[in-house]
Amino acid sequence: MRKALFSFCLSLVLFGAARADSLNVRLVGRCYPPLLGRDIVVSGDHAYVADWISGFVIVSIADPAHPVYVGQGSTSGGSVGVAESAGYAYVANVTDGLVVVSVADPANPVEVGRLDAGSLMGDVALRDSYAYVAEQDSGMSVVSIADPTHPSRVGRWYSSGGRCVAVSGDKAYVLLAGYGLKVISVADPADPVEIGSCYVPGLYRNALALQGQYVYVAARNAGLRIISIADPANPVEVGFYDSPGSAYGVAVRGDTAYLGDYAAGLRVISVTDPANPVEIGFYETPGNAWAVAADGYYIYLADEYGLGIYQTYSAAVEETPGVEVRPPNGGPTVLSGASGALRLASCAVYDALGRRVMNPKSGVYFLRQAASVKRGASTVTKVLITR
Repeated sequence: MRKALFSFCLSLVLFGAARADSLNVRLVGRCYPPLLGRDIVVSGDHAYVADWISGFVIVSIADPAHPVYVGQGSTSGGSVGVAESAGYAYVANVTDGLVVVSVADPANPVEVGRLDAGSLMGDVALRDSYAYVAEQDSGMSVVSIADPTHPSRVGRWYSSGGRCVAVSGDKAYVLLAGYGLKVISVADPADPVEIGSCYVPGLYRNALALQGQYVYVAARNAGLRIISIADPANPVEVGFYDSPGSAYGVAVRGDTAYLGDYAAGLRVISVTDPANPVEIGFYETPGNAWAVAADGYYIYLADEYGLGIYQTYSAAVEETPGVEVRPPNGGPTVLSGASGALRLASCAVYDALGRRVMNPKSGVYFLRQAASVKRGASTVTKVLITR
């Protein structure tokens, strides 16, 4: 009876630990200015947020556990895209156009240049001395930023519904609302030419990320769509993940994609096999999740309550309050925090439902450490085991 009662109580403890936070993800820090962040770019010690409410927000992330709101740009509400280079932020605003802001002093960002809209701006990407701007009613513009104080349009690809844009080499990848992906040659910036296209369902307010030979699209109610651009003239969808919410933001780092999935929060997706993306983690954010960025060890997510900074266990980090672990090889068998290295032989291993596991496979588990191994250690430790 006593053994059964202990097992039942331990199951409750472990189930409570599993329910206390989201699977495979931990919150590192949070900054609380209200945000409807439509785009995020991270550079050095700062995150730059294109915000639908306040226009342009700068957050110091020098201490990820304590991000701090430090400045706000002069743009009006309705900002939907942002990029940063060489001390300048380029903000795409639906009414103000392309606004160039000096962020040399992040606490005092100063507008130094502007290209009047003439078209509703959608998103912005940079390459060399050009900004590529998706435009909601006229496709995409190519803007010279050789002189950031005097941005000038040098070329335009005409279409409608331009929402998002990414650039690699001499190709621009543009998402059009209601249609999908267009591949544009920008070998001649003055004369951009469409060379390929691929239908993507579910597009309205959406985002894309570009990595290697794939474009990853947050397609709102159609989840995450993965498109091969190995042949830019014939892009083709190769896989999709039907997210539980509405996919508004996407970022990719290595073989992992991160979705800002509105009411479903942050979703973590393995794209090791692009044809079969699989959810491996999530975090239930306090407000609807929007834009997301991934940089280094961290994931940056804007929700309606501010900017959250997260880590995933798949990035070789164990959740231990106040302790951050950065293993040099990125993949030890068992990760632990302040309690020191744990060995499977000295621990009882349980799954999230409190069931004893004798031969654990890769995944998140809870270890009950024997009292004789290390006095004063936590009874239950949450770890990632990799094989």
